[in-house]
Amino acid sequence: MGSNIVNVLLILGLSAVIIPLVIKRQLVRIDIPVMVAISVVLLIVSLDGQIGLLDGVLLFSILVVHTVMSCRYGASDRLFPLGCSPR
Repeated sequence: MGSNIVNVLLILGLSAVIIPLVIKRQLVRIDIPVMVAISVVLLIVSLDGQIGLLDGVLLFSILVVHTVMSCRYGASDRLFPLGCSPR
């Protein structure tokens, strides 16, 4: 797992050195805090040593809500990410 993180960070770092990376405000203000919160929820539900059906349903529900909210936010900005177009 650590090597995957290093690989991603190296590729992002080298890309940023060549051409500065442009990120949307949504990523910093919404997506990163949500991902941190979901990581904390995952940590909490896995404290008993297993992730059961109820835990999985909770995590999946959070995923669905976040995906729907991201699609709606993108649609309101007139930016339609792949698969999120209202058509």
